[in-house]
Amino acid sequence: MVKDVPELEHRSPREVEREPKRPLETQSVPMIRELKDHPSAKAFPANDRLQVAAPDTVVADRVLRSGTTGHNGFRNFVFAYARGLPARVCAVVPDGTTEFTRALIFFHPLPTPRAGYDDGQYADQTGGWHNIYRYCEQQGAQLAASNKKIVLIMPIFSLASTETCGVFPDKWKDLIELILRHIRDQRFPGRKGEDMDLKEVITASYSAGVQYMSTFLNRAKDLKPALKEVWDYDGRFSTSREKSEGLRSFAPKVLTYDQRPVKLNQVVQEFRLNKGIHIPLPRWQDLGKSSSFLDVADPNVAAVPGASLFVHGAMPRYLMFHSLMQSSVG
Repeated sequence: MVKDVPELEHRSPREVEREPKRPLETQSVPMIRELKDHPSAKAFPANDRLQVAAPDTVVADRVLRSGTTGHNGFRNFVFAYARGLPARVCAVVPDGTTEFTRALIFFHPLPTPRAGYDDGQYADQTGGWHNIYRYCEQQGAQLAASNKKIVLIMPIFSLASTETCGVFPDKWKDLIELILRHIRDQRFPGRKGEDMDLKEVITASYSAGVQYMSTFLNRAKDLKPALKEVWDYDGRFSTSREKSEGLRSFAPKVLTYDQRPVKLNQVVQEFRLNKGIHIPLPRWQDLGKSSSFLDVADPNVAAVPGASLFVHGAMPRYLMFHSLMQSSVG
């Protein structure tokens, strides 16, 4: 019995050589993908009644005073990252931004089960993970009000990644520049092809998010030349309070806000001694008459015993504006 011979075998060797090679069919996965339909990926309109702590009363031998400022609006972008953890990265861009050389990297609090987070739902960001995005709006509004030429970047980490921050310490610059380039080219198509060089970086953390920030500062590749400032919002009154004590060696300027008890006439002296900016409950007391600073505690954090959860929740909501106004970046 004669077997069927493939038609190719009836061709001459020369004809076979002329047969065009078919490329391998592969599926390309982009490193980042903008999630335009994400609930938190949206524009926030101008607001002329944003409430903050009046900057001139933060480092002062007196109680805080509430202040009102305005901003021209901002947009929150959400990206999926395909090369490892962090699975999602947010970028907050104030309206009118034309410079993309500075970044404020914000580290959110630990996403614990007590706060409603489940690492098993991290990859798809389902369940309680939607709550973490609220910091983009909270911090973004203050950034927009400051008129600083800075983009806020918030990588979203799992609870299991506190000691590593995933691949972010190794890939942070490439990843952030890729995001900034995407946003710039989308807003200014004529600038496609321009170089992208992230020159100045600020890191900031809230509550036990100082754990992530500490990990990043210790592990980040080639960060030192770009790092200008470090801001810590009440990390001393969190489950990772020991990490706050080691921040002063990382940057020329470190702002540590906490609620350590202090007499009103010692606030400035303590700050000058590099002991932090102390804003315990008594310094907020009269604000209840004219503001809602202390109306709710942050549900996503668990402060250490002896701390006021109301003060703890107010720290990032109203004090980042002070940090921005004091900053030499942007």
